[in-house]
Amino acid sequence: MNTHFSIALHALTLLADRSDGLTSEILATELETNPVFLRRVLKTLKSAEIITMRRGARGGIALSRSADSLRLDEIYQVMCADRTLFPMHAQAQPGTVPSLIHELFEGAEMRTVRHFGRFTLRDLLEESLATLEEAEA
Repeated sequence: MNTHFSIALHALTLLADRSDGLTSEILATELETNPVFLRRVLKTLKSAEIITMRRGARGGIALSRSADSLRLDEIYQVMCADRTLFPMHAQAQPGTVPSLIHELFEGAEMRTVRHFGRFTLRDLLEESLATLEEAEA
């Protein structure tokens, strides 16, 4: 897995906390990431209709749906559609060790995606806000 998914989750959590949206420059600063890399992540989220992007003086980035309706497995599948969680080093021929390893990896990825499906973006936002409140107390 690369950082596309974690950057997407972090950006979406920040957007979920802001009904007025944010600019990509502000998001890049908050995420401490390269703005060009962030724009690639945002483009993928926009293509999946998870966010909207408006240009101009009143522009910005906002969620296109409520944080309650965005499950983390959906975001994972959008961000990692062309990648696997556990890439293989060799072509898997049936009955070989790489084939058995591939089956193990597939099972682990399926369980991971199922686990992500138990949570929404709202859950992530609420947990992060609760953690911040505890740290400030």
